[in-house]
Formats: sequence, C-alpha cells, structure tokens
Amino acid sequence: AAAEERPLLHTWSLAVEEQFYLFLPILVLTAARYCSKRIVFFLLVAAALLSFIGSVYGVAHHPSATFYLLPTRMWELLAGSLLAFYPNALGLLPTNLSRSAGSLIGIGLVVVPCLAYDETTPFPGITAIPPVLGTVLLIAAGGNSLTPTVNRILSARPVVFVGLISYSLYLWHWPFFALASVAALHPLTLAERLALSAASIFAGALSWRFIETPFRQRTFLRSRSAILRFAVISFAVLVVCGLSLVANDGFINRLPNQAAVF
Repeated sequence: AAAEERPLLHTWSLAVEEQFYLFLPILVLTAARYCSKRIVFFLLVAAALLSFIGSVYGVAHHPSATFYLLPTRMWELLAGSLLAFYPNALGLLPTNLSRSAGSLIGIGLVVVPCLAYDETTPFPGITAIPPVLGTVLLIAAGGNSLTPTVNRILSARPVVFVGLISYSLYLWHWPFFALASVAALHPLTLAERLALSAASIFAGALSWRFIETPFRQRTFLRSRSAILRFAVISFAVLVVCGLSLVANDGFINRLPNQAAVF
C-alpha cells in the first residue's frame, strides 16, 4: 500500500526518537567520565557529520532505509544536542537586530520547505539541512530579554498550546488522514484536509488532557512499580495480539473471498 494509506506508519519516527534518547545520554555520560566537555562536543560533531554523510549517500542509493532508520537521521537530532552545549550562541551577537535576523532566517528555512518540497523531493540528505538549521536558529535566537519578534509570536498562548498537545496531535493526525485516504474515492480536497486537521487537533487536545497529562502528573499509576506492571501487561497483550495476527495470517477470513485473492 502507498505510504499515505498506512495508518500507523508515523510510529517510525517515535522509534527513532526513542532509540536516540535512550542511547545518547548513556554514551555522553560515559564519555564525560573520561573526556572534557570540549572533546565530548567534538565527538558529537563527528557523529553528526558521519550520520549526515551517510544520509547524503543513502538517500541516493537506499532511500527507504535512509528515511526510516536512526543512523542516517540522528544528525538532525544531534543538531539540537550540539546547540545545548552553547545555548546562547546567538545571544553573543552584538545587537537585537542580529538576533532578529537569525530568527527570521530560521523561520524562513522551516516554512519554505513546507511549501516547496513534495513527494518527489529526495529526503533527508542535503534537503534536510534547511529545516534543521532553521529550527536551531529559532531556538538559539530565543531565551533572553531581547527575544526577537518571531520568537515572541511563537510564544503566544495559542501556538504554545499546539506545542503542548503536539505529541498527542502527532499520534492522531496520521491515522485520520491515512484512513480517510483509504475510504475516499478521490484525492482529499483542501476542505477535507482542513476538516481532518481540525479533528486531529480536537482528538489531540482530548488525549493530552485526559491521557497524557494524568500520566505526567501521576494521577493514576502513582508509583514506579505500578507503571512497570502496567507497561509489562500492556506489552504482553500487544505481543499476544501480534503473534495471533501472524499465526492466523492476518485473520484473512475477515475479508470477502474476492478481496482475499488480492
């Protein structure tokens, strides 16, 4: 099936992020025991460069693996890690005008690819540089008393709210669009896409309020042992369901005979 019709395809990025956030702290803490901060920084620079080179090569020769796997995507995440070493990089610029220019360039580098890239654009590789660099510039430009106008706009309450629900929103939006693409007998119209976006925001807000926030605040599952038990049981249920699907060939009997042929 086309990528646009796979309702759980978006979970690939969660897997990449989990791998990164699990392994990087361990590696950095280990290196920090034996190396100075400067050396750790340059080790991460080297890792980012190797990942980027692999990304550029892979997008031309192994585009699918390059898009979905950690080794060729971690340089994008490492950009933020490197900024964490020098978070006030743009703060060193002499004037607020300089920081504003960096912020404007940053938002441009993020927005233009959203409008200019399409399904034929090779990605990641070189084409991933603008949005990654733009994000780094936006983060670096904020966080001080002379915060540029762009960053103040991004700090507005409605925009911050979208950021708060972004994880839950991300989980909901792709299934909505994928299932709608499967159900529709035509390419989704602008009105349909806007309606699906609104539904995704609504569902994301509900998930954030009634699922994500209680977990964060430990409204239920208040102890680590309770969280562990819940995780183990959930994992076991998912494993059983997965094995059942495999053992029964995806429950092929659920389909009409004519559909099963295909």
